[in-house]
Amino acid sequence: MRAQKLLFAGLVFLLGNSFAMHAQSIELRDIWSTGKYRSSGVTSPQSMNDGTHYTAVEFGTGGFAITRFDYRTGLPVDTLLETANITEAAGFNPIYSFSADENKLLLHTEYSPIYRYSFESLVYTYDFKTSQIQAISPAPVMYPEFSPTGNHVAYVQNNNLHVYHLDEQKSTALTRDGEKNKLINGGGDWVYEEEFTLSRAFEWSPDGEHVAFLKFNESAVPEFSMDVYGDLLYPQQERFKYPKAGEINSTVSAWVANVESSSPQEIVLDNFEFEYIPRIYWKNSNELVLLLVNRLQNQFDWVLVNLENGSSSILFSQKSETYLEVRDPVLFTDRGEMIYQGEESGFNHIYLREVNGKTKQLTRGSWEVTAVYGMDNNGYVYYQSGQPTPMDRQLHKVSTKGKSYALSPQGGSYDAQFSSNFKYFLRNYSDANTPPIYSMCKGSGEVVRIIESNDDLRSKLTADGLPERTFIEIPIQSEEGNSLVLNGWMIKPPAFDDSKSHPLLMFVYGGPGSQTVTNAWGGSNQLWFSYLAQQGYIVVSVDGRGTGARGNAFRSCTYKTLGKIESHDQIEAAHYLAELPYVQEDQIGIFGWSYGGYMSSLCLSLGADIFSRAISVAPVTNWRYYDSIYTERYMGLPSENGEGYDAHSPISHTDKIRGDLLLVHGSADDNVHFQNSMEYVRRLVNSDVDFEFMAYPDKNHGIYGGNTRLHLYRKMSNFLLENIEE
Repeated sequence: MRAQKLLFAGLVFLLGNSFAMHAQSIELRDIWSTGKYRSSGVTSPQSMNDGTHYTAVEFGTGGFAITRFDYRTGLPVDTLLETANITEAAGFNPIYSFSADENKLLLHTEYSPIYRYSFESLVYTYDFKTSQIQAISPAPVMYPEFSPTGNHVAYVQNNNLHVYHLDEQKSTALTRDGEKNKLINGGGDWVYEEEFTLSRAFEWSPDGEHVAFLKFNESAVPEFSMDVYGDLLYPQQERFKYPKAGEINSTVSAWVANVESSSPQEIVLDNFEFEYIPRIYWKNSNELVLLLVNRLQNQFDWVLVNLENGSSSILFSQKSETYLEVRDPVLFTDRGEMIYQGEESGFNHIYLREVNGKTKQLTRGSWEVTAVYGMDNNGYVYYQSGQPTPMDRQLHKVSTKGKSYALSPQGGSYDAQFSSNFKYFLRNYSDANTPPIYSMCKGSGEVVRIIESNDDLRSKLTADGLPERTFIEIPIQSEEGNSLVLNGWMIKPPAFDDSKSHPLLMFVYGGPGSQTVTNAWGGSNQLWFSYLAQQGYIVVSVDGRGTGARGNAFRSCTYKTLGKIESHDQIEAAHYLAELPYVQEDQIGIFGWSYGGYMSSLCLSLGADIFSRAISVAPVTNWRYYDSIYTERYMGLPSENGEGYDAHSPISHTDKIRGDLLLVHGSADDNVHFQNSMEYVRRLVNSDVDFEFMAYPDKNHGIYGGNTRLHLYRKMSNFLLENIEE
């Protein structure tokens, strides 16, 4: 073994010197610190009401400008606002939103992030007609939102819902019972924000007279605490409500308030059984549609509420033998029809529910709709799909009669941001080896012009010898002996010689519905993998069962057994790769973050015969430690599936580890708690397993800020390279 390692180290040195004669190489500092490989795009583009113009942020000395551009020509038409000319605008962030009539703006300063999506800030309104600026509150607020009429702004402050009246320049508290860690009005609790992407929990009625909102009573939800060290003599303790699997959730109720009244009315939902209300939609100014979901998340009841007579009834229900996912958006036609996404065919597709209750499937095929962008005045629904392969993303529109039209070529990944009338869209294209290219297109898909090609970035990558990422197919056997083919990609070292053997690193995420194997630019992580390839590594990623864009059966087969099938597939893939003549079979590692950290830890144990090392960043080590909504969706309740929770937790298998382990976690991770790694460390010590551990003080689940990312990736690189060269 020792001789093999030294021989390989010499090979890396020779290959590195040979390669350096022809090109420079990728450096970690350039990936994570200098910004050398940062791609360019369009900053904060927003369509104007006329559908022929959009606004974007341009930075200058002393602030930024919001400039209006012509979709067709791309030329600036005028500058709407320069923050440098506004005394009160010092320190404004480039976050802005228009009123419905575009006569006013919301602007933010003193931005302070809270969790994944939420933040608080000082908020101002700017009136284009009068050039006046107003602070809607002297203290920071959350989720500010203009009313459709533009004369009010609703926001949340100190867990209460408020409305600011622009004409009177005063605020009205619509609720007064909000209290930290007890009651939240108009904002989501931690788990709703993380797992339902619901942070702003209120919606204006179309006529601007009412606000529908959710009230979260989280008094009985267990608290989680974590120390925040800073540079204080005594650390501060952050406490927040976090329902772990099987624990008490917030009790949620729906309310409606008139903006001129301070007495909100609760919507009576006593006739329905539900645990969650993850979505609120106004069908019209008199009717609401609420999505009511049971705790196991295998039944969705779409409930229509009539505010005039107080009646409520189920429009229709969606049910599953496993689980359902909340998919946005839901759209309503002028005729009152409802457009939504569902998996009745076995793949996620778009459906239209007519007023008479009949349902029509608009998109069809053994592929999945992966995003819905909206609907134009002619009834065409614009969407993205996993075509022609699950790795690709293509743009389409479909009529209410089910006729579909392609808006992008096949191959690669396309995303879009449409103008308000869908006559133009900003198209973002990339593929496995091409950084993003931004184009302006007509609604038909015809390219009007290239906005940003990132040619400079591509030139740098070429000069620095970016290795090619190629797609591969991995044949494996299931536990029952059935043949399967998994999608994967591979990055080989430059000047690759298949007669030489190389160490292998597998990159994994593997969570339900996720994908790491996509025909899209991989950003900084791809550059890091390319850096490792230049040091002699082969890097591979494989999407096993449980991942997305291959239909419901492929995705949901991991139900109630998270980790079992996914780890089997990664281990089988590793065995297949080990048989390739150019892979060093005793030098196979695996790396993952979050769910991927869970997978890499588990694979190091269950695949001890094939994996010689693993990097596990911010891992879940037992699903009992993770939040209720995510975990129970895929695992059920711990009281009913305790064996499933424990059977494939890394802490249950530490005695099987034979390879090297690097464990990394941020101490202020509000998502996957530091507790996961602490318990894992305890079990590793009890099993007498040597390992490396790196904790990043006060860093959350993303582990970033300042020099942190560079330090982390250098640490991981050294772990991989030093272990090979020993």
